[in-house]
Amino acid sequence: MPPHCCDDDGDELAGEVAGEIRLGIPGLNLEFSNPVSFALDVGSQYDGKTLEIKSLGETEDTWTNEGSCLVEEGICSFTANHATYFAAVIAGNTNVVPTDMEQCKKDGWKSFFVPEFKNQGDCVSYVQSNENATGNRKNNL
Repeated sequence: MPPHCCDDDGDELAGEVAGEIRLGIPGLNLEFSNPVSFALDVGSQYDGKTLEIKSLGETEDTWTNEGSCLVEEGICSFTANHATYFAAVIAGNTNVVPTDMEQCKKDGWKSFFVPEFKNQGDCVSYVQSNENATGNRKNNL
């Protein structure tokens, strides 16, 4: 793992790391004149999910947001103009659950990891069966 990746103090890289890679030669701080494409194998369990891309420079103490990737066939593809440590992190809070059916619409169901839903209907069913959810059908009677 890159340094500072998983410190317990919470000030470093937040979220679950799906994959990481180190590019370049230590001490050279390589930069590219044109963006370079990278393909990071994170596993098919993340297919259809959006992951945040973070970087950590060799002399840096904090991670920088580099954008995001949509995982397809287990691959997180992204571009960068420098070589450093990169990490693909599960976007958002992995402990958040949907509390309203609207959160399941427009592919919103794909943003939840615990629980993970198979489709929009699965997400809506979860909300309807959760007695604390504002979108619960019992609350709408």
